[in-house]
Amino acid sequence: MSWLESRRKTLEGSIDQVLSQQDKVGVLSHLSAVKEKEFVSCQNNQKAKFDRLFSKSKRKASADNSIDLSGEQLKKWVVNISKYKLSEPETSVLAKGLNFAIAPSTIPIDEYVLSLRKHVVSCQYQKPSLCEGILSPY
Repeated sequence: MSWLESRRKTLEGSIDQVLSQQDKVGVLSHLSAVKEKEFVSCQNNQKAKFDRLFSKSKRKASADNSIDLSGEQLKKWVVNISKYKLSEPETSVLAKGLNFAIAPSTIPIDEYVLSLRKHVVSCQYQKPSLCEGILSPY
């Protein structure tokens, strides 16, 4: 039984002591009507919020689908202020913005291992159980 349910039963018992049966029925029916009205109001508010969010996401999705990534649109996004004429691949890379990174030709494993060793050595003093066996293959 939830706290709210037990509290309701306690209040109903105290109402029995103070009010007549007819008054008790009137009070409880009023409380039931108010509870139902509040529930419907909250339900309608939540539905309205969901509908607004859903329509907003639909509008955003339809706007995203209408983006043309052809050469003409890329030329509008990339503005060349130099005298150098950009090739098609260069324009494509610049259109990707700051979310673009060139992958390294080789992965610097030695640097990663050294930085990991430094971190593990500093970590061993704080939590030695976590650091057991990390550097054993190297």
